[in-house]
Amino acid sequence: MPPGGPPGDTGDMPELWYRALLRAATAIYYRRVRVVRLAAVAIDQGPVLLVGLHRNGAVDGMLYKSVFPRAVFLISRQLVRGWFGRLFFTGIPVTRDKDEDESGSRRDNSGALAVAVEHLVAGGHLFVFPEGTSDLGPRHLPFKPGAARILAAALERGVTPLVIPVGIFYESAPTFRSDVCIVAGAPIDVTLPASTEDQRGRLAALMARITASLEAIAVEANDAHALLRIETLAAFADEEMGEARWRAQKMLNTIALWRILIGAPLAVAWLAAMIVFAFASRRLWVLPAYLTITALGLVAYPELCTRWPKLRNAFGRRTARDDAAAIGGWMRASAAGRSHV
Repeated sequence: MPPGGPPGDTGDMPELWYRALLRAATAIYYRRVRVVRLAAVAIDQGPVLLVGLHRNGAVDGMLYKSVFPRAVFLISRQLVRGWFGRLFFTGIPVTRDKDEDESGSRRDNSGALAVAVEHLVAGGHLFVFPEGTSDLGPRHLPFKPGAARILAAALERGVTPLVIPVGIFYESAPTFRSDVCIVAGAPIDVTLPASTEDQRGRLAALMARITASLEAIAVEANDAHALLRIETLAAFADEEMGEARWRAQKMLNTIALWRILIGAPLAVAWLAAMIVFAFASRRLWVLPAYLTITALGLVAYPELCTRWPKLRNAFGRRTARDDAAAIGGWMRASAAGRSHV
């Protein structure tokens, strides 16, 4: 949402102002911003259409803009209604459903979409949030067809933009000096079969591809507790907010390993998290080391409890036999639970 836009953008300040504001805000509020590119694709040349997951309000736009500086954003008209808002935001304003409800004005974005298409056709970079608004919930919000309509209009004009799905992941969204990871996916294939002749069919096909590409990046769960469990186990596997942790989250989400690990003894949870990390970071050579460390820990545990009673009290176990019994009980309970699913 910061700097520079095409004709029709709402920025009242010079581009240099927005760039300086963006750099200062990003450097002050976030400790580290990592970028994961799942495909080696250069996006310096246009036209480029970026479609992004929306998690944390206007902050998402600030961080995305720091990674994709040439992008012009579709932004909520509410952000730029007054002069004060225009000091901080610029882009192509659109009226969202919630904006219409708040203002009572009729929702008509045809002019904004036309400006967006012209910017793309001219070789520019355009950033669209298909969800239309943000939410820190466990699943993404329903995707709107605006990005697909812009893409379809550009294709009808004979222009085939590079379409890149992107996602943003916060270590702790509301926390000052948190780490952030931005994941850029592989380009979306926008070639359509010759049989897809009608406009509605083309729009539906493009919408389906945009949806699938964003969901391939997203880490989702049925509820907030499940998502927190996934994030916690992934952090246990890799403390750095980067590609390995994102891949660990995707693996945990895909195979539902977090369900199995609920209530697991410490040794089992630690070993499972390390195995996930080994696969996520593609460092399979470390697996023997993890197995060795876990085995040594179980063997040394009774002696450690004898020397440091507080450790024994913290874990509530006194011997390796107790540990083995706990692990066996957990495995039987897990098996029984899965048999009822």
